[in-house]
Amino acid sequence: MNVPSPASRRHLWRAWLLRGVRAWTRPGRDGENIGMLLLAAVVGVLAGGAAVLFGTAIRWVQLLSFRAAEPGAGLLRALAWWKILLVPAAGGLAVGLLTTYAVGEARGHGVPEVMKSLALLGGRIRGRVAAAKLVASALTIGTGGSCGREGPVIQIGAAIGSKAGQMLRMSPRQLRTLVGCGAAAGIAATFNAPIAGAVFACEVLLGGFGLMLFGPIVISSVVATMTMRFFNGPAPVFRPPPCGVVSPKELLAYILLGLAAGLVSWAYIRLNALVQAGFSGLARSRPARAVSPAIGGLAVGAIALLLPQVMGDGHAVSNAAFSAQYPLGLLALLVAAKIAATAVTLGSGGSGGVFSPAICIGALLGAAFGMVFSRVLGDSFAGVAAWSLVGMGGVVAGSMLAPMTAILMAFEITRTYTIVIPVMLVSCLSTVVTARLTKALSIYTWGLAREGIRLYRGAAPSRLKGRQAKELMRTEYAKAPGAEKAMVVTGLLLSSPRDRIYLVDRAGRLEGVVGLGVVRRLLLSPKVMAEVMLAEDLARKELPVVHAEDDLAEAVEKFIRSGEEELPVVEGMAPGKLVGVLRHRDIMYALRDTLAR
Repeated sequence: MNVPSPASRRHLWRAWLLRGVRAWTRPGRDGENIGMLLLAAVVGVLAGGAAVLFGTAIRWVQLLSFRAAEPGAGLLRALAWWKILLVPAAGGLAVGLLTTYAVGEARGHGVPEVMKSLALLGGRIRGRVAAAKLVASALTIGTGGSCGREGPVIQIGAAIGSKAGQMLRMSPRQLRTLVGCGAAAGIAATFNAPIAGAVFACEVLLGGFGLMLFGPIVISSVVATMTMRFFNGPAPVFRPPPCGVVSPKELLAYILLGLAAGLVSWAYIRLNALVQAGFSGLARSRPARAVSPAIGGLAVGAIALLLPQVMGDGHAVSNAAFSAQYPLGLLALLVAAKIAATAVTLGSGGSGGVFSPAICIGALLGAAFGMVFSRVLGDSFAGVAAWSLVGMGGVVAGSMLAPMTAILMAFEITRTYTIVIPVMLVSCLSTVVTARLTKALSIYTWGLAREGIRLYRGAAPSRLKGRQAKELMRTEYAKAPGAEKAMVVTGLLLSSPRDRIYLVDRAGRLEGVVGLGVVRRLLLSPKVMAEVMLAEDLARKELPVVHAEDDLAEAVEKFIRSGEEELPVVEGMAPGKLVGVLRHRDIMYALRDTLAR
């Protein structure tokens, strides 16, 4: 009798386990998916535990750096100036070495990396990213970097969900769901807000609220929140006093806050992008990339010498804004300083999130507007706390283009329905303003767009984004002067293999196009007309053009709108010098080759 070896037995047990998991995770006839719900619960426990561990790591780093866990502005002011200046720089150097020579995905604020993995890699994330992100972000936040802990926890949770799905050989759709479960669990555990965590994962990361998707994410979010509460208690992260809406007159004033929140969100996105681009240009070598977070930490320390409130994730500052502890001038100054400190922390290569700073910036902005309108509204004023909370929702919604997340988070923080009405108004206005200014790019997707990855509803990247029209344009085309006689142009076109001829002036600028259809009608007309008419009389001048620097994704949109098979490519301002032609089929061939690769 043959006795299986230990290795064979392990293989049999593994195969049996995988078959069982696949059977339980396969959707039933009624759409239920019990196995996925159980896996989502496991991911929620692990992600919630990781959030607790991450918070503990941050406190240990703070104790080593400042001899206090979550040091306040008063304690920081009492420290020696050189310590405030150098501790963030030392933390930045440690993070730079880790992210440059070990795990590059731990750099930055985490969420774009998760979005990239969902869009390009089917949700596959390396397991060691979770450990590296935990260490790097704890060093950045614990030494005073201006960033939040939710971005790292989102990436850590997503890595846990991805690793679990890969180990169980889940399908790409199920793997994406588990990544969403881990991300939702991370943000829910960070803010003690399970509803907002679930909605954030669907709205921002996955771009959908399908039943098969939403169920596991909700389970994971709830379980992660309960795991966090088991270790840390049910105390909320933010503690605003009771607030609501006193009079409908306030809603008119809130419109101005919504517009301002949109502008501040745009500034927050743009400054982060500019600083990141600047450091990317300077740090081209590996040693330079390793040192750049230390430079960012030094800059944060310099700002903190005057305004120590900018250090850390900003939760304490947000609570102080709710209780109106800062004067109006300081509130305005802190808004600008927090945006700048966050930009240099993350743009230089630090590791942390942008969600908590957005909350802090919004709370400060709302408190400032509240102080201004308290004198205008009189008895109709609901209090600074209400305005601060509404401002918080406005900047969160605008910077992330996620109004649903902002609205539900405000509701979970206050447990008050009446405050949701102005939050809805301000969040929607802020989102519209920011989307118009950024061309529908959020703080998460702006950097991805610079890399040529344009996401649609969280999943489908444009494979042609980033490639310019001049890469595929053809320089062989038929052209003639616009002042040439119609009969001459007709003869040129009939003797050419092309189906159109482009008319240009003496400087080579495009004047129009003459197609075979027009030539046929001319030949059927009386001969005298063909002899007296000029080519420009036959030309179609409203043809859309493609600029040589346009990316191919924009060119495709022009082909779709116009219905043309070929468009002229020009350089310079209108009317533009004709330099080539772009054919729709050439773009399709390029897309096919890209997808094949």
